[in-house]
Amino acid sequence: MNLLDDPLIRIVGAAPATLPDLCARIARGEAVPGFPALRPHQRHAWHAFLVQLGLIALERAGVEVSQMPLDADAWRDLLHGLTPDHPGDDPWRLVVDDTTVPAFMQPPTVNGESSYKQRDDTPDDIDILVASRHHSIKAGAARRARPDDWLFALITLQTMGGYGGPGLYGVARMNGGYSSRPAFSLVPAGADFGACVQRDIVALHGQWAELRRDSPFSGDAALLWLDPWGGTKSEMLPPGGVHPLAIEICRRIRLRTDETGDGIFAIRASSKARRIAAADLHGLTGDPWTPRSTDKVLHVSPGAAFQYDHISTLLGPGDWRLPLLCHATPDEKGSGARMHLIARAVIGGQGRTDGYRERIIPLGASSVRALGVADSGLGAIARDRVDQVKKVQTALRSALYTFIASDAGDSSANFEHVRAWQNRLDEIVEDSFFDALQTEFEAAEADRSAVRHAWLRVVVDAATAIFRDAMLALPHHAARRYRARAQAERRFQQRLRGPNGVPSLYHHEADGEHDAA
Repeated sequence: MNLLDDPLIRIVGAAPATLPDLCARIARGEAVPGFPALRPHQRHAWHAFLVQLGLIALERAGVEVSQMPLDADAWRDLLHGLTPDHPGDDPWRLVVDDTTVPAFMQPPTVNGESSYKQRDDTPDDIDILVASRHHSIKAGAARRARPDDWLFALITLQTMGGYGGPGLYGVARMNGGYSSRPAFSLVPAGADFGACVQRDIVALHGQWAELRRDSPFSGDAALLWLDPWGGTKSEMLPPGGVHPLAIEICRRIRLRTDETGDGIFAIRASSKARRIAAADLHGLTGDPWTPRSTDKVLHVSPGAAFQYDHISTLLGPGDWRLPLLCHATPDEKGSGARMHLIARAVIGGQGRTDGYRERIIPLGASSVRALGVADSGLGAIARDRVDQVKKVQTALRSALYTFIASDAGDSSANFEHVRAWQNRLDEIVEDSFFDALQTEFEAAEADRSAVRHAWLRVVVDAATAIFRDAMLALPHHAARRYRARAQAERRFQQRLRGPNGVPSLYHHEADGEHDAA
């Protein structure tokens, strides 16, 4: 099972490929629509692996990205050149019985196999999803796994794994063991998997100086499964010895074949320390896919996973910066083509995972050029819009509280329902927020106010409709309902028109009526 020689990687609509075959296909720009064995949450791990591996191989061989080879034999030579001390290609084999030499994404050990005490019989058992009998994703289900099922699970575990309990440490490229490795990138609209990989290779090569400047990793260790690792503290790699695009490992694991010679299983051992001494970095490793602030990288929580207000905080100005691969290349800026901003993350937690989240935001040419530029104005407009939505939500919440509080009976339980009504407005705004944002950003300066107020009127009308539906649905003493409704309506309008609401909307509409008269 040599990835350099054996066609183990199944591709949708094509014959199975070796790793060099796949690299050549991507370099030629041929369609690579997907992989039957690749699960949605594994997509970024596989994508990032191919980008990092491709750039490391080109750099080590002194080959410019513009001159990357187009045939599989040349790519095999490039990849083989990354492991010159292993002429038998052990670092590229899925199964190597000798634990003192590396296997693919499996570090060697000098302690022998006795410390590998846990056995996993299916690839989903070693994956990063924490499943259970009550979860929609079941553990131990992949009983008829193929080699590429193990390949993708292994890469996902080693490059995106978080803290898994005592002796199971996570990767350096995340903000804490219970966090995740979120991924943001620009991709051409309609691009397939291969085109997205090719784009990131070209884009990242053009930002090589920024990548090195932003990363504490400044060494040469690139394929971290090559060197022996017994899991001790003395073996931790210093950040200064690690390559900026190093392909990480975080677990001591080896694959084995069963007695039939056809099936694969895994054996695992714990460690007493991380592979990289990066606990104090809070994920600030220069990962070109992960947004960062001055002191940490982005942590994606279940309650705010890629919602419009969450992403708006990343657009600037402010403490957060989008990663390098969200910056358009000069060719992309000049082409005027539409692109997509893609955000992905497996939501981590203590002893659990809270699902896989993905969002795709279509972007026009002006927004593509502005993305990642702190003073472009796009982020300022987005934050202003989020602020106005929050003010409308506050008015709605205040009015509903007024209605409930006016009931003479014990209505405390009804206060819990207010958030559900408030969330309805978020759902309505979510559907068109980024389209409307770009409409204002692309409008002429003199027209932006009118565009903003037209959108804000839609938001207020939606909040009004939600308010009236709530008045009908929320329980209340019948004899006091009409007075309570009138009080709540007055409260709603006062908050909307007051200084802490959206008075500019009403001033704009009053001016328009005056001009019409």
